[in-house]
Amino acid sequence: HRSVEAFRAGRMDEALDRTHQVLRRHPRMRVASLLEAAIHGQKGDPQSAHLAIGQYRAAYAARSEGRGPWATTINITELGLQDLFIWSRSFAPQ
Repeated sequence: HRSVEAFRAGRMDEALDRTHQVLRRHPRMRVASLLEAAIHGQKGDPQSAHLAIGQYRAAYAARSEGRGPWATTINITELGLQDLFIWSRSFAPQ
């Protein structure tokens, strides 16, 4: 939640630091990877954003967890970050 608060307030360095803390504690928390990508995008670093989106997608490809996408959707909704789904579509493979 603190990562999201910092992101919404435009404090991208703080948001990125907090997101990295979350990912160190919970490396499989996919919503954190998606938020990391958005932060890099806001900071004007498309290469790092693409890398984070790749990690987000790889987490799903590596595990055939039936509830994974559903759980991520619930997390994103609870955090009020639905616009990340729309934003992440800009990174769809061509």
